[in-house]
Amino acid sequence: MENWQRPWADFAKAAECAEKAYRLIEAGDPEPESLIRYYTLLCSANHPLARDIKELAAGYDINLEIQSDKAQSHLKRFFLNRELELTKLQGLEEGQWAVVYGGSGMGKTVLLKELNGHYLPARSGLPYATLEPLLPPQVLSSPETILDHLRNHKGQWLLDDWQDIDPDSQQILSQLRKMRPPLKVILSAREPLPFQVDVECKLMALDERALKDYPGLYEQTGGMPSLVAAYLHEEPLEEVLEQRLKHLSPQAQDIYLALASLDEANPSLVRRALNIEANHMAQILEQLLMNGLTNPSGKVYAKVAANRFLENYPSRAAPLALSLARQLRQAEAYLLYQKAKLFWEEKDLPAIAEASLAWAKELLKRGFAQRALEALAPLEDYLRHDNLAHLQADIHLYQATAFERSGQFHKALAELEGLSETPANLALKSILYSRLGQTTKAKEAAEVGLKGGDLESKAMSLSSLSQIALSQGNYSDAERFSRQAATLWLALNDENKQLGALNNAAIAKLRLGQDAEADLKHILSRSQNPLLRARLQLNLGLNYEQKQASKQALNSYQEAIRLAQEAGSTATAAVAYNNIGALHHKAQEKAKAKEAYQQAFSFAQQTGEQRRIASILANLAELEEDYDMWCTALEMLEAIGHGAIAQRHRQDLPEHHPFILRSRD
Repeated sequence: MENWQRPWADFAKAAECAEKAYRLIEAGDPEPESLIRYYTLLCSANHPLARDIKELAAGYDINLEIQSDKAQSHLKRFFLNRELELTKLQGLEEGQWAVVYGGSGMGKTVLLKELNGHYLPARSGLPYATLEPLLPPQVLSSPETILDHLRNHKGQWLLDDWQDIDPDSQQILSQLRKMRPPLKVILSAREPLPFQVDVECKLMALDERALKDYPGLYEQTGGMPSLVAAYLHEEPLEEVLEQRLKHLSPQAQDIYLALASLDEANPSLVRRALNIEANHMAQILEQLLMNGLTNPSGKVYAKVAANRFLENYPSRAAPLALSLARQLRQAEAYLLYQKAKLFWEEKDLPAIAEASLAWAKELLKRGFAQRALEALAPLEDYLRHDNLAHLQADIHLYQATAFERSGQFHKALAELEGLSETPANLALKSILYSRLGQTTKAKEAAEVGLKGGDLESKAMSLSSLSQIALSQGNYSDAERFSRQAATLWLALNDENKQLGALNNAAIAKLRLGQDAEADLKHILSRSQNPLLRARLQLNLGLNYEQKQASKQALNSYQEAIRLAQEAGSTATAAVAYNNIGALHHKAQEKAKAKEAYQQAFSFAQQTGEQRRIASILANLAELEEDYDMWCTALEMLEAIGHGAIAQRHRQDLPEHHPFILRSRD
């Protein structure tokens, strides 16, 4: 008993015990059915006696053939964490009756079979079918003779599934209970018995602690013993669950599956969605509880399996999802609406659009720009509907924001065309103009947003002014604007954007020749946003380069690329590849540098960011010693207002570089 939670761990010992048991009965004729179990136990440890058992079974026309690993799998006993119940039932005294309550699949049968006694499964059909194995034919003539025969029995009976026992046997057992024979009787049942017993055991789902030795097992099964068994036997959980659901009415099944479709258990919402009366809902919840499918609060067990089951029946899943979605709002409803696409109606479109906008906003907040675009893309098909007119401006604004975050600046600007020039729109336009090298327009838009907008528009405008100052080499101004923006984002309780502004301040600090490592690592420790973390890793790389720590810089840039791809930001990936190219360039690793620059150029082209394209071309020209290409790239930078960056390219060249010598000529 000391190793009860993992009794299958020692197969050698199990085979040894099986051999001893077999030797005890060897003189007699073993039951043919028992040979199967002996063979499985012995095969699990490759015991030589298994061959003898196989030959003996062949004499009964039983073909035994199983590999060691399969035998071990079959012997996995899913009798986890039932020590208390087993001890309780083993302690029965003569004349005492006990019941094991639990829903289908909660392990009642397994528990009964662990006990010593005469196991009697429920049977239907002829009168007294369940008790028939205990009765000689001559006593079956009347209930009185049956009772007279059974009242003096001793030993222990194990009666499984009370509710499925034939009515005549149920009646005999009820009467026998009153007589108190010197028997121990243990029954299993899903519902209360019609008489009192001495001991009750209620089997619930296994808790997470009981399954801690099996990573992922609790999450997949919710602790349902039948599903635990299926999982460890590598059987499809949804098929096992489907068999369990067949015991329920169609309405009870819908309630269970609807509860499983929600992130958090909400029986009230499900009741409203399925239009069920409160008292009837309470009865069904009690039924689900008794069947071990939910806990008392309505939390669903085996949620993963339930949702897989629904995936196999889309015509059933979609109406349920739509009914639930109509009871929810915005982001909470989004995924449910997506599951119900086949059943959308015109009246649902405004709610679907609002849900998509809210979902996209949440994705942007968490740094997943590309996924936000995917959520918003279907709305293009519905913009022409009159009942979505009030949402059109918001849809375009969020699409523009998502394009900007993913580095698709031209597309972002196109989304804002035709919209009224609100401070929020102008603030975003300013950032886009700055990215696209249109410095004058960027400043004008930022100043309007700064003067006439709300706090959010002012914060965005300050961020744009910071970007402009950085590109023009005004690093002190850039740091000041960034810290002012950070203060406004703090006031607006937007930590992600506050950290983004502080990141920009750290960039300015770096450009001023100061060590910003501590600042960057502090911001990194506070952020879970992959896009911001990518930008922070970029700046950490620059900081490491400033300290001549090339290996650490390379690691930071590679991590920035991974995070940028996770977030769907081509602009950030372009910068990281460009910086990697520069590292290899300085190390005279021309092939690696060229490959990285080309990757950077490919990403930069997708963004349309002229400043980035020109900088990468300048680096590539320097690597290839293409003086004309280098001059053209620097002219591009100067023409779009990034003279400071062009000057930095000139200053970074060593004195002996042919470009320097040629320019002196």
